[in-house]
Amino acid sequence: MLQSQQILCDRYQLTQCLANNAGRQTWLASDIITSPNQSVIVKLLAFHSEMHWDDYKLFEREGDVLKQLNHPKIPRYQDYFTIEKKAGESLCWFGLVQDYIPGKTLQQLLEEGKHFTEENVKNIAIQVLEILQYLHNFEPPILHRDIKPSNLILTEDEQVYLVDFGAVQNAAAVEGVTFTVVGTTGYAPLEQLWGKAVPASDLYGLGATLIHLLTGVSPINLPQDNLRIQFSDRLSIEAFFVKWIERLINPDLNSRFKTAKEALISLNNKRFPKDSLEFIALPLASKIQLQESSHQSILSIPGKLLTVYFNKTNWGQQLLTIGFNFIKLSGLILLAILLLSLIIIILIMFKTPGLIKDYVQPFGNLLLAISQLIKFNLIMHIVLAPGCLLIYFLGDKVSSKIKDLKYKYTYIPQILTVISLLFLRSFWVIFVFVLIYFEFSLVGLAWLKIEFRILSKFIKLYAKSFNNILFQLLHNINSLGFIKIGTFTNYEINIYSDYQLIRLKKSLISLSKTKSYHLSKLTLFYIDKFDNLIIQEKQSKKKESYYLDISYQEKLWLNHYLKNRLETISNSITKTSES
Repeated sequence: MLQSQQILCDRYQLTQCLANNAGRQTWLASDIITSPNQSVIVKLLAFHSEMHWDDYKLFEREGDVLKQLNHPKIPRYQDYFTIEKKAGESLCWFGLVQDYIPGKTLQQLLEEGKHFTEENVKNIAIQVLEILQYLHNFEPPILHRDIKPSNLILTEDEQVYLVDFGAVQNAAAVEGVTFTVVGTTGYAPLEQLWGKAVPASDLYGLGATLIHLLTGVSPINLPQDNLRIQFSDRLSIEAFFVKWIERLINPDLNSRFKTAKEALISLNNKRFPKDSLEFIALPLASKIQLQESSHQSILSIPGKLLTVYFNKTNWGQQLLTIGFNFIKLSGLILLAILLLSLIIIILIMFKTPGLIKDYVQPFGNLLLAISQLIKFNLIMHIVLAPGCLLIYFLGDKVSSKIKDLKYKYTYIPQILTVISLLFLRSFWVIFVFVLIYFEFSLVGLAWLKIEFRILSKFIKLYAKSFNNILFQLLHNINSLGFIKIGTFTNYEINIYSDYQLIRLKKSLISLSKTKSYHLSKLTLFYIDKFDNLIIQEKQSKKKESYYLDISYQEKLWLNHYLKNRLETISNSITKTSES
């Protein structure tokens, strides 16, 4: 029987028993041949007649794997030894020595009543994923297979260490080969209990651990629905983080994150990775294309550009609205023509001021004055152009070095002039002139910027007004008309289960337009008897209608598919809102 203060192999003095069960003991010990004495962990396996051979295989495998590892968050392998059976003793022992990590396991902290915040748990998740990424990058991947709170040590500086590689597997599961089934109930996924662990199995253990930390309840004691751990109703944390954990613990292996790297990128970027979508054959010869995964489905549906349409309601109001839109559009076009004509007249007055003056009374004098002002402005820009260019380019270089100046160009002319006067005092008149020239160039540069700003704002305002009025006119004609003109030839309905979102992409050749709808805000989303896709949101009384080129059978199938798919997502929305 091992006792405290006992020395093993003339080197390791046992100080405290940390665990003792089923022929296994874990001790905190002191390496007495080092100076100063180093604390280590000694794991011991008793060899006796009732010991299972699998226990020895796992113990030996742990030592073999630890020899390969070199990671700052995994205890380092130090030694392996055997204690032979002596006279008067009933057992011999196998020993494994590794670094001691000062700290407490997450299980100990939970039992002490520690409350883990959302930020604490995210930090733990990131650190564990970085360790798993290192392990899974081996060829074949090294699988820990027992991720749980008691195997994660948290130090005082909030660093997380992964310990106890007693269940480690360093070979890929091959069909027909039996592996030792290991893992802890509540933290091990189904495929691991069937002896087919993969890298995503460790991610399940991490997800269950995070749930334990957030809820304070072991996963085995939480309710389940279709083998899914139900925990979101106990928490008030970021919705994405809940969905992220739910993907970690998805019973379906194909719906889980594939690798620790993928899960880590998703958590850091707050975006789920794109799924590998598969084309699904429809139960009828159809022009509709369906791509699907457990988290996403994409429906590609052809649309019609032209169909006969008769609107019997609101004729008078529609015609009046179209008339007003047409008047507005005509006014904008007339304004553009008048401005263009005015520019032409002013340009002619540049060359022959008196030629047009007599033909545009009583505005001839005003136009002449405007043309002369523009002419003077243009000449000044040409004269001051060298100074403006010098100030602009030199100002960029000086301002990058003199960051404390509030304005980029304020002192440049004065600095240049004063420096020149210091070296060439006899030419002070010339440099006074240069100073004045640079001062005017500075003003000219500022005025040029103002001109460009005013001109660009005017052009943007005009273009925006023209586009809005033209769009309203075409839309009203379209809604009134005897002929219904479709805008797009293809519609792509992208349904995201994780985001509870529908994204509708409407395409015409290479042009496309996308709009997103959150499912919780939708009132209607179905195909009507006229083969229109009808969409209506709760905050809007107006229905959006998109004409589809589909058959009667395709319409029935599409309505059935959308109903089932959206009901599944809506149920998850209801559960989330109730919690």
